[in-house]
Amino acid sequence: MNAEETAAYFSQLLKETDSDDMKGFIERLPDEIGTFHIMEKRSSQGISYFDWHINFFQDISVEMRGNWGIPSVQFIFFTREGMEWGFLENKNTVCAGKGELCVYKSSGLTSVGIYRGGSDFCCQSVQVPVSLFERLLDSYFNDRERRLLFLLLTGVTTMPITPRMRLILTELGSLSTDTDTAANSAMGLYLEGKLPELLSECLSQMLSGGNSAPHNPDISRTERENLLNIRQRIDSSFSDTLSLEQLAREAGMSVSKLTRGFRDMSGMSVHSYIIDKRLEHAALLLAEGRLNVSQTALACGYSNMSHFSSAFKKKYGVLPREYAG
Repeated sequence: MNAEETAAYFSQLLKETDSDDMKGFIERLPDEIGTFHIMEKRSSQGISYFDWHINFFQDISVEMRGNWGIPSVQFIFFTREGMEWGFLENKNTVCAGKGELCVYKSSGLTSVGIYRGGSDFCCQSVQVPVSLFERLLDSYFNDRERRLLFLLLTGVTTMPITPRMRLILTELGSLSTDTDTAANSAMGLYLEGKLPELLSECLSQMLSGGNSAPHNPDISRTERENLLNIRQRIDSSFSDTLSLEQLAREAGMSVSKLTRGFRDMSGMSVHSYIIDKRLEHAALLLAEGRLNVSQTALACGYSNMSHFSSAFKKKYGVLPREYAG
């Protein structure tokens, strides 16, 4: 099968497979398209931990329909390498790097993931049913924190994997798959404690803006929430012309305070962040092959092809036409 046929076959198989039968899904994959190993451990509450090892023999983009599986909050840990993917309905694009965590709510959105051929792709993920996630928030977080977390889940939140997260992931990955009843009982008890511990660390980082550096004391809690609103606004409208003055008005702060606060929270300037989001989305569109280079540039807010090509090569090391293949 060529790359297009492989992608179509993989996506069709996903449509035909129950989300609770990942083992059966893997067993149905033919050896000619790649090697796959997915380990799942599930708590009694319904929280699932996955350890993914995937190697496609050629570059493909895999489409997963929005109604596949139950609505859930996804925590994806890219401990060894990054990945590019996006959502067809809202044009939200994600380019996660090595050492980053992505959090989003998967309910009704069709995602397209880009896998590089011949490359071992490994990551870990935790899947929490939305109904359970809401109960956890009601039990452990105050009204302000719940509002902020739900706001963040309207898009995709990316943040560094902390040392504590990495330690817990290592511990989860070392759990035995022994079929002995006593061993499984002990493993289940351990799992019940470790998964909530991991979620607690992730949610704490989300509430702090995903930045382990000390917060700017000049930025109040309300202003920090407004800055998170601005970041979500950019994530969903990166192709629009967004001026600093306009964003500052929306945030209710001065341009200088917006600039300083946004850099403290995101690690880059507002302008750099917008450019980064545009280029990430461009890479996804080019990999999908649905648009040519000129159409991709326009879809991502570029009217000048020279500027687009130059910015793209600076980020990815190749020209857009070379990336598209």
